[in-house]
Amino acid sequence: MKIALLHAYDTHDRRSWSGTVYYIARTLEKYSGEVFHLGPIPRFKEMLVGKVINKISQTFFRKNFRYHCSFLLANRYAKVAAQRLAGQSFDVIVAPAGATEIAFLDTNIPIVLIEDATYGLLFDYNPAFSDLLARSIYEMNTLQTLALKKASAVIYSSAWAARSAIEDYGADPAKVHVVPFGANFDEWPPQEVALARKPSDRCRLLFLATGWARKGGDIAFETLLKLEELGIAAELIVCGCTPPKAFVHERMRVIPFLDKNDQRQRRELDHLFMMSDFLLVPTRADAYGLVFCEANAFGLPVITTHTGGVPEVVRDGENGFLLPYDAGGAAYAEVIASLYRDEPRYVQLARTSRAAFESRLNWDAWGVAVKHILADLLGHESPRSQRIEVRPKKVEDISVEDISVEEFIPTSIQPLIDDYLHALEPLRSHFYGIYIYGSIAFGAFEELESDIDILALTHGEWTTQELAQLNALHTKLIGAHQRGNRLDVLYIPLRNLGKCNRKIAPYPTIQHGNFSPARYGDLNYITWWTVKNNSIRLLGPKRSTLPFEVTWQDVLETMRNTLHSYWVSRARRPYLFQRDDWFEFAVTTHCRIMTTIEEGEIITKSVALKRWRARLPARWRPLIDEAWRIRYHLDSPSLYRSRLKRAIEILAFMKYVREREDKALEDLLRGERSGVDPETSGSPSIMPLRKER
Repeated sequence: MKIALLHAYDTHDRRSWSGTVYYIARTLEKYSGEVFHLGPIPRFKEMLVGKVINKISQTFFRKNFRYHCSFLLANRYAKVAAQRLAGQSFDVIVAPAGATEIAFLDTNIPIVLIEDATYGLLFDYNPAFSDLLARSIYEMNTLQTLALKKASAVIYSSAWAARSAIEDYGADPAKVHVVPFGANFDEWPPQEVALARKPSDRCRLLFLATGWARKGGDIAFETLLKLEELGIAAELIVCGCTPPKAFVHERMRVIPFLDKNDQRQRRELDHLFMMSDFLLVPTRADAYGLVFCEANAFGLPVITTHTGGVPEVVRDGENGFLLPYDAGGAAYAEVIASLYRDEPRYVQLARTSRAAFESRLNWDAWGVAVKHILADLLGHESPRSQRIEVRPKKVEDISVEDISVEEFIPTSIQPLIDDYLHALEPLRSHFYGIYIYGSIAFGAFEELESDIDILALTHGEWTTQELAQLNALHTKLIGAHQRGNRLDVLYIPLRNLGKCNRKIAPYPTIQHGNFSPARYGDLNYITWWTVKNNSIRLLGPKRSTLPFEVTWQDVLETMRNTLHSYWVSRARRPYLFQRDDWFEFAVTTHCRIMTTIEEGEIITKSVALKRWRARLPARWRPLIDEAWRIRYHLDSPSLYRSRLKRAIEILAFMKYVREREDKALEDLLRGERSGVDPETSGSPSIMPLRKER
């Protein structure tokens, strides 16, 4: 794939857009294709004219003219970009922070716009976009609208920004995506170092920001004073700015600036992350918060404000805490004190902070997600080979739909389900059907491990107020029930019945306690097969009468694509499998895939581990035992001398399963071609396997 990267400034400069453009370019090159840089774009004359207009506006009207986002600059960018695109063949144009760059650009090449906010969100929110001349607001809104129409796909770093594009500017929801940015640095500490974090002898607060006022420096200072009142010896380290002279304290240290691009200063910054107990940034305005991603890489919990796009990065209780916008230093001090004094709770928060970085707040995660968006946009999906026409194993379908739901829902979660259904009553007109699937539907719910998976089919469009109601009811359930944060719900519009993620727009979800009005969950043919054949009905028509069809061949193709796409891409990042969670996930998932392909069943992770321990060659038994040890938090030591050796072995296992299942699928396909009935031919899809030796 040939990618033209369009940005007005030098895309090789790590200072451009706080380094984000540099890391976007590098990540695109790593995951998606060859990147050609169209910038920087010379604009001296236009910038000079813009500055003159701004000066006149300030003098006579006391208003600002945002000349960086003006028709004058947009015309210049479009002209130069068109010249640099001429005579070259590109598959796609990617424009980071590029609304002005693409608004007037005339091209047939698909454009992907990457942003952290819309202009409308920044008006009178970010100081740089405040007190604007009416003409400036008009030009910016026009550029934003044109850019969103021109872009074939728009990728925002937060749902906050994505909602604005859809609601304020009428962007097509089908082309709006949310993918969080990563931490803008090249190296981070090993997991073991980050996870060794414990509260220090003095509560060290790191205020890392380039602007004292906009980032809430006065609140951070007040927090220091309030912690002292609570009897906690604390220290405030201010880095990146200089406080006003009125803010002086013997336990406040100021480092005006550190350059991340200088190795010595970068090491000093790393040291600050490691030695601090909390990153405290009570920001007044933030479209995202890259510094929060960086802190989490060090296992450093974040204490900040619920504002702008920050909730996309920081999730309460996972990698920090979000306080209300009007919270003062006393409120921040109370949260910090409660965590600092409770070492087990602090250690757990540090661990989940690092996990948040590793799972979603890094550029590799961004690169994989964007790779799929580009592939869908350009039709570059891996071509499917011959479709597999086989029948699933025939098993007696014992209907549970006319029996009391309580007989199938574990008693420990029945109150949560009852409260959930009751809370939905004010929104009842939106729901066509609600179904429990996953481990509960298979009768294999594990109290300590299993999520509570629900698929809700909905009517009509959600208003902003209704989405807020939905968010509020889930927040209340999480607070009222011990397992409330394990309630994972996909709210799927009825028009998308039977469709998978790549064919539909994002939808409301609640996953791991985090609500999003527009995000993708785990929605594929396996989900739909389970809903159609095994789900427990809470509301709506019987599952068997739902108006959609999903075939077993769809399930098998999902399995094959999972092996050859998802897991092959993960195998290219072998360091992942040094982590316990990735190791356990890989082993259990591959065992489940073998069961589905070879035995025609969809079973739970635990059952799959037990089944294949007895059936696979002896070489793989330690892998399964190790996965079992991790899954159930057993106190026994690892079965492997090193994580590296364990990672090498799981990669070999993944290759073994991939080759084994390719052969199994080919055997099934060959049986269908020859007209042999799989049920009488000894097909692996229906016959128990003999133990391998």
